[in-house]
Amino acid sequence: MREGFETVVAALWASLGLGVPRLDGQEDDREHARPRAVLRVDGRTVALTPSPDGRNLHLIAAVGTLAADPYRREEQLRRLLRDNLGMILVNRAALRLVGEGVEAVAVGPLRASEVPLLRELIEDALHLAEVHAVTLVPEAGRRRPVAGPARRDDDESLIFRI
Repeated sequence: MREGFETVVAALWASLGLGVPRLDGQEDDREHARPRAVLRVDGRTVALTPSPDGRNLHLIAAVGTLAADPYRREEQLRRLLRDNLGMILVNRAALRLVGEGVEAVAVGPLRASEVPLLRELIEDALHLAEVHAVTLVPEAGRRRPVAGPARRDDDESLIFRI
């Protein structure tokens, strides 16, 4: 017997110490509404939706937007492809292009018994989003981190650049 999306999301929320999840509908490209749950972690949004066949859970984290300038966009794509290939052995999420946007996507089983794996997949998607966000135009509502002024009491600190 297949577990329902609501049951698995409720188990995931409980494992995270959250209350009852609020689900909304999302129109997919076949014009069918699928349930969707949204998780906010450190200012990033992860959307959870069931796969069309109901066997898997799609975890999608917005990363950012490609630049409008074609030369800058080409450099962004080159860097995203190179860096993503370098992470393929250590991260189960992958990048995908959606229009002008870039998303980090992971897919896991839609089973409450697999909540620990789903938590790891959320971490992988968020990690990939954080790593690649500096290459892209920030998603709406997010700002790039700004370096603060150097502290005078850090005279013994060294910074190594690799």
